[in-house]
Amino acid sequence: MRRSPISLRSKPFIIVFDGLVGAGKSTQIKVLSVLLEKKYGLKVGKSWIKTNHLLAYIVTKILLKILRENELEIRYLLSRGRRIFARIYPLWLLLDAISITIKVIIDIFIKSLFKDVILIEEYIPSIISDYYYFNKKLGIKHPPRIFSVIISYLLGLLAKRDSLIVYLYSPTSELRSRWLKRGTLPEIVEYLQVQSKILRKIIEALPGDKLVINTSRYSISETSKIIINTIIK
Repeated sequence: MRRSPISLRSKPFIIVFDGLVGAGKSTQIKVLSVLLEKKYGLKVGKSWIKTNHLLAYIVTKILLKILRENELEIRYLLSRGRRIFARIYPLWLLLDAISITIKVIIDIFIKSLFKDVILIEEYIPSIISDYYYFNKKLGIKHPPRIFSVIISYLLGLLAKRDSLIVYLYSPTSELRSRWLKRGTLPEIVEYLQVQSKILRKIIEALPGDKLVINTSRYSISETSKIIINTIIK
């Protein structure tokens, strides 16, 4: 098959996909990675970067063992185990920031040496909105000083590369339907409310290019075309 030429504004070009669970982030990454490689002849890298990585994940797992809970979801610590989690929250934040940095170096900076485009699911905006949700659930009105330091640091990481932030969303009723179809647990309503509000604010405040798409109005292929037309120079 003959490949169509494509000219990006810069290489490597980073496309960040953010939005609520079920909005179509993973689907678009799968479709675009195939399309960009096979049709446009580009080398594509993929990554998933969110909260609770590496060192922070180990601490989370230890706390869950102490609480004699087999689940590995941090949402458990934010409910029944929030008292013990609140005590070590500043340390957990620091370990998570260190872990995210390691993952960014491996999955983005090193990958970018060999790739033309890197597609990232979640990433910095989602991480920051999660931190705000953690503060709310833990009842922390005045976050530790390290919180604002880490937020500024993470935003600095995002600003170092030419990127496009794609925010995908859909009505809650549509999201619930998608959760049922793929057999995943429904998200906590409070989490969806905070995530939706904070995530949009963070993305709108960031400099650079943003693309907001309601995936209930477009097919998967139509959404992909909108994104590709945006990144072509």
